[in-house]
Amino acid sequence: PVFLLSVGMGAYIVSSVEPEFEANSSLVLLSPATAIGPQNQVSQVNPLAQFSPAQEQTAAIVAARIATDSVRKEFAKNGLDPSYEISDPGAPQFTITVTNKSKKIATTTITELQKTAVSELEAIQREVGAPETDFLTIRPITEIQVIQSNSARTRAVAAIAVLGILATLGSAFLFEGI
Repeated sequence: PVFLLSVGMGAYIVSSVEPEFEANSSLVLLSPATAIGPQNQVSQVNPLAQFSPAQEQTAAIVAARIATDSVRKEFAKNGLDPSYEISDPGAPQFTITVTNKSKKIATTTITELQKTAVSELEAIQREVGAPETDFLTIRPITEIQVIQSNSARTRAVAAIAVLGILATLGSAFLFEGI
């Protein structure tokens, strides 16, 4: 009976736990698509073939600036999710992840973070006086990916299973002793 009670309670709790949506987007910093040659000749270059350590450092700076408390507070004030995560950029790219019970809020938060990253990158370059012809740009690598996460339900099921087993064993020992 104790085990059946645990199963019933577990089913109720699992059905009441709302799924979460995890949205993510990876951004990459790119160099300008033009380069100035030895005789001041402007030529087209492939930005994807021009990665440098400076872009890695700049990616880290942009990631740090969009992860500040002031940006998070502004997002919260605007109804967006301030608990987003930003991967540690080890290359000229980083990934932003938002987990929320609302798919719309998760997606909108990612979209606004992409815009914030673009504006922060531009602001950083203006602050250091970089010539606009040398401005780095930031672009999404992929479309925003959204998946339904059942991790909260999984944790609830695991906790209920452990409690159910403990309750069953405890009641078995109790009735054995009687």
